[in-house]
Amino acid sequence: QVNRRSLTGDLALEAQRQSPQGVTYGDAHAIATLYTGAERVVPVCRVFGEVRRGSSTVPAKVFGTTPGYRPATRLRLDVGRFLDDEDIERRASVCVIGAAVKRAAFPTEDPIGQTLKIGDLEFLVIAVMEERSVQTGRTMFALPDMNEDIYLPITVAMESFQIYVEQAIPVDFASFLKLFTKLFEKLPPDE
Repeated sequence: QVNRRSLTGDLALEAQRQSPQGVTYGDAHAIATLYTGAERVVPVCRVFGEVRRGSSTVPAKVFGTTPGYRPATRLRLDVGRFLDDEDIERRASVCVIGAAVKRAAFPTEDPIGQTLKIGDLEFLVIAVMEERSVQTGRTMFALPDMNEDIYLPITVAMESFQIYVEQAIPVDFASFLKLFTKLFEKLPPDE
């Protein structure tokens, strides 16, 4: 059972704009189970929560996800370990931080084993991601700055924070659309 706070007003409109298909964590599980052709299906949700280290606010974007996020996005760790299945199952209060978060929150100390406060909860830092840079020049699309990201177990994110966006990232989007079409064909018509 997941306890979720509902978004209203402008926040709800922005969440709908960001994720118009409304794919949820449960949907991601169903897709992974039903579509054996997917190499991986990775649920991700963006959550609200002020990030603090001591009395300082740390600029960061907080996401809940699963261990599959790292290989799907080709994230590399500078130190530590990424989220694992046990973190998800235990709803562990752990986090993986981006390089910019490390610089802002822990400029002169090793962050591993230290804590960050996100919202009202304390999270133990278990890893720091490698600095990720986007080469300058002409690009077809904008890439997000993942150096300001913080990753939590998705189970913690969904139960403890206000959800901004939920999405599932399929490896092959065309196959994903075919799967959804098949799923909807099997649904009984509305009465």
